[in-house]
Amino acid sequence: MKKKLLTKLGKTFNTNDVVASYGHTARKTCPMANSCKKNCYAHEKGRFTSPVVINKREYNRIESKKATFSQRIIEEIQKSKVNVIRIHDGGDFYSPNYVKKWLSIAASLPNVRFYAYTKSVSYFLNKNLPKNLYITYSYGGKEDHLIDPKRHRHCHIFKDADSLKRNGYLDVSKDDSLTCFKTRNKKIGIVYHGPKSYEFYTKG
Repeated sequence: MKKKLLTKLGKTFNTNDVVASYGHTARKTCPMANSCKKNCYAHEKGRFTSPVVINKREYNRIESKKATFSQRIIEEIQKSKVNVIRIHDGGDFYSPNYVKKWLSIAASLPNVRFYAYTKSVSYFLNKNLPKNLYITYSYGGKEDHLIDPKRHRHCHIFKDADSLKRNGYLDVSKDDSLTCFKTRNKKIGIVYHGPKSYEFYTKG
């Protein structure tokens, strides 16, 4: 019997939407990672240290390379009551071909909202995305120079909530599925909660 690829998270913080997440091995699937590698939350941090979680994510990574991946995800969603999918609570889009698989999945399920943060900016530029797929470019990668903060939905990490609000960003720290709700604000902010000595956050 095949394992499930998705993990059901339950209802979101502010709505009755039911969310599921998909993730895979972070260090093996983040080709554009840069400063974020220093203290990656999806690698050997908290729940990600669990052998069960580690094995599941490696299983997902291997399955994502197969031709059957898209259909498997579609079938899992159709059998569930999930209507919001967080793509990659660990890992990232690791190749253009892998991106095509998620574009196909989203296009096949127009009533489901998909959202993802990514540092693989070049894989998405100048592409026509399904209207139900919300991509947020995350600073801290090798392709930060490709992000136009006036035009692209983007995310910065802040050292505290005051700094986030002062810079005019939408706080999604408690519920990052807000990034896939209708909002004109392209400035997405998350408050950093890791080690105080870690200086990854880019705005203060």
